[in-house]
Amino acid sequence: MSTLIIRLSDIGEGVTEAEIVEWQVDVGDAVEEDQILGAVMTDKAAVDIPSPAAGVITSLSGQSGDVLAVGAELARLDTPAVSSTVDQPARSDGQTAPDNQSQKTERTTDPGKKRDDSKPEMNATASQPSASSVLAAPAVRQRARERNIDLRKVAATAANGRISHADLDNHLYGASSAVGTAAATTDSVESIALSGIRRTIARRMEQASRHIPHFSYVEEIDVTELESLRGELNEQAAQARQDSQQLESGQTDNTNLSPLPFIVLAILRSLEQFPQVNALYDEESDTVHRHHARHVGIATQTDQGLVVPVIRHAEQLGIHALSADIRRLAAAARAGRLSRQELSGSTLTVTSLGALGGIASTPIINHPEVAIVGVNRIVPRVVMRHERMTSRQMMNLSSSFDHRVIDGHTAALFVRRIRTYLESPVTLFMRD
Repeated sequence: MSTLIIRLSDIGEGVTEAEIVEWQVDVGDAVEEDQILGAVMTDKAAVDIPSPAAGVITSLSGQSGDVLAVGAELARLDTPAVSSTVDQPARSDGQTAPDNQSQKTERTTDPGKKRDDSKPEMNATASQPSASSVLAAPAVRQRARERNIDLRKVAATAANGRISHADLDNHLYGASSAVGTAAATTDSVESIALSGIRRTIARRMEQASRHIPHFSYVEEIDVTELESLRGELNEQAAQARQDSQQLESGQTDNTNLSPLPFIVLAILRSLEQFPQVNALYDEESDTVHRHHARHVGIATQTDQGLVVPVIRHAEQLGIHALSADIRRLAAAARAGRLSRQELSGSTLTVTSLGALGGIASTPIINHPEVAIVGVNRIVPRVVMRHERMTSRQMMNLSSSFDHRVIDGHTAALFVRRIRTYLESPVTLFMRD
């Protein structure tokens, strides 16, 4: 047997460290080549760590939540192959590492922390079942770790044995919700350390709040005509699909247009008159970088926290293409399948809680952008129209701006331009 040392390699984009999300193997486990050993989280995305060869895991560096620098040892693998140190790159795009990955002969003296592989706890047999062999989503594993739950002791209700959040609830509280009510009367305190995406969110929000002088602007918008147009377009599309028999019997139709792609399209049209909003601010050089391309970030809530997938070159897309991209990125975000490219490069961010959007909000800018547009819920309100009281579909836009770059006057004009497009939605599809 020879030893392979797997290290955290430089995965680019200025990343200097990564946080361990989870290990999917234990010491003593036999692994195959390209088998996923675990995952790490950078400030860009979660990436997988594949095994460079078949062998037996002899050590793992760190636990969930630990932060390792680029070049740090991740794991050791006993293998029949020639002894070497492998700078194995983590991956987020589903592709295996190139065969010509840099390798070098392992030195006898390792400059890192020495490990005593003779300790009994480091010699677990491969036949011993491990928590990593249990079928469960990363979010379920994270929740189980936070509550010190051994997934091997949780009963799965799914036919394939996959453990769900409901299974964890049953394990914690039993089938009756009354147990949970009784538990709420205790004085116990649960301390949960921030890790993974949640810790990244905390750092970014702190950075944005500390460095960006925010000011917010809220505008009320009458979206009655927009909702009418949206309903007509969805009815026409449904009829066209039914007539052409494109939908199979019983297939769910999830292609209806929501209000969000119309709002994004209105923002894109408004940026044509206000290019200073589509910009990034470099604090070190006091330089504003205005972008001609409009890469729109769509803030998306997932089980692990808020992420911002990016629609690149959104200015080139029509309403249906925007809608399709929003749905695709949201689904990929919630499934944890976004690539680093899909999580970086936005020039302006849109955030919406849909029906939970409240009346108004003060969204925090996605650093280093200079603006963010927040979408609040649509509700019927009684308003004065043509000197008469009438019920209209109303919605607020709550936007925040970087006051170092955007003045209040410019922000108001920008949002009012968005309002003009949304209140006369046919103009979204007209060109001068």
